[in-house]
Amino acid sequence: MGERPSPGGGTAFHRTGKTSPLGKLDDRIETFRIESIVKARLRVLAAQQGIPLSELMQSICRVVAYGPDELKRMHSDDVDVVASMLGFGATEP
Repeated sequence: MGERPSPGGGTAFHRTGKTSPLGKLDDRIETFRIESIVKARLRVLAAQQGIPLSELMQSICRVVAYGPDELKRMHSDDVDVVASMLGFGATEP
């Protein structure tokens, strides 16, 4: 669970202890310019969710790329595993 090979060999764990259905974060988007007022608003939105700005931006990009319904479907398997472990029934995507 959440294991990945480390550059020095052996196993390293992801920060959250779980893997994404989309795989690892193995690429970057080039830096782009944005108005400081927009960045400030995005920082507020991230803070309200208790996440770093970079994580908010990753989520926004995923929603734009896949749409909310497809993302929910991708992550429903993870939710079903945990729900089953806790004695809940399967979730609806």
